[in-house]
Amino acid sequence: MLYQNRAEWRPRARQVHVLLVLAVALVGLHAPVATGWADELIVDDADAAVQRSGAWEASATTPGFYGGGYLFHASGHGTATIRWPFPAGGAPGRYDVFVRWSSGPNRASTARYDVVDATGATHVTRNQQIGGGRWQALGTFTFDPGQAQGVTLSGDADGVVVADAVAWVGPLDTDAGVGLTDLAAVQPLQRAVDLGDQPWRLDPLDFARADATVLGFGATDPMELVEEKTGSSRVRAQHAGATYEIRVIQPARLGRTGVWVVESVHRLGSAGP
Repeated sequence: MLYQNRAEWRPRARQVHVLLVLAVALVGLHAPVATGWADELIVDDADAAVQRSGAWEASATTPGFYGGGYLFHASGHGTATIRWPFPAGGAPGRYDVFVRWSSGPNRASTARYDVVDATGATHVTRNQQIGGGRWQALGTFTFDPGQAQGVTLSGDADGVVVADAVAWVGPLDTDAGVGLTDLAAVQPLQRAVDLGDQPWRLDPLDFARADATVLGFGATDPMELVEEKTGSSRVRAQHAGATYEIRVIQPARLGRTGVWVVESVHRLGSAGP
């Protein structure tokens, strides 16, 4: 599953005070985005573009994974690998690269990631016994689409190797704003909703209405759902004679059980006489 979003910042009318709110805003930390375009490109282990060799098994036993689960390779030597290619739709440039795993005492302490970018190959090792359930940085690299670049994880390690998701945040020279460290903050919110707290966050329109005042709208401003898709939806709102589009996304989990958060608010124009 490839999840891609673009966040654009431009000056807006004063009526809407928060132009971009991600998961951190939902827990009281408002994070405006800098000028420019930014991508968060996430390739999950279940994506069709992911290439596997050797024995990898699917699991959802240990929490902290992205999407519907993860792959794992049993402890031992061998030639098993899994490769996440740099997304074909990504713009060329420098990206911060993040990976995820679910941790445990039987995990590999020296899981080896090979990052191939425009400058060559870089080997990075990470201890998967700790740090699970969060985006962990591999470093900053330069990528070009369509050049056989990406991230490869080796199954040859001293413990169970977990292959989950890889994310690219950038291009960095376009003044990227909010990164995946902020998106990771939505995980506790997803767990709270799973336990029955704030169930309205599972519906894009109900969520937008509930957070209307946080976004700078009035509690009685008209809102309607104009597009609903798995992973992203659009809500149209009217406020002070103008029409706005609220784009909401599901960064923690796709489908009917995933929470919605606001990605962007754009002014479309006058709401009419």
